Amino acid sequence: MTTQLPNDALTFDRVVVLDGGQRQELTVPAFLALPLALRVQYVLEGSLQFYRGSMPIDRVKALGQLRLRHTFRTNGHTPS
Repeated sequence: MTTQLPNDALTFDRVVVLDGGQRQELTVPAFLALPLALRVQYVLEGSLQFYRGSMPIDRVKALGQLRLRHTFRTNGHTPS
């Protein structure tokens, strides 16, 4: 069984994707359910905005938390 860092450990609760002039708001689980290739594309294009409620969250910080979450999920612990 793989342990995951819980979503509430993230400083954001919503991801906004700006894609081709369209704005799509996603919950964290909905964003993580997107295919990895699509998520990477959005990161590389700078198409993502992160929010906690109505407050914007720094993109670099949010992406770092997603990376940490992935590392935690993959290894079962946080990196040292």
